Amino acid sequence: MNAVEAYNASTADGPTQEIVDAATALCHQVADRCWGNCLDEEEDEWEEIDISVEWVTNADSEGSEVAAVVRKM
Repeated sequence: MNAVEAYNASTADGPTQEIVDAATALCHQVADRCWGNCLDEEEDEWEEIDISVEWVTNADSEGSEVAAVVRKM
């Protein structure tokens, strides 16, 4: 959650930015498989889909929650 909050505030340093970048890359992989076409099953290669990712945080009495809102462009 700290990495996402720093990213949203534009204060993420190198390691923190890498965390958000890795999570965003996973969002891209999921989007490619949800909305894209498989180009090569043997190589697990998928069409790249253009998306936007919005990171949302919610802290409450039970802890923290982070969500990625992924939109197809």
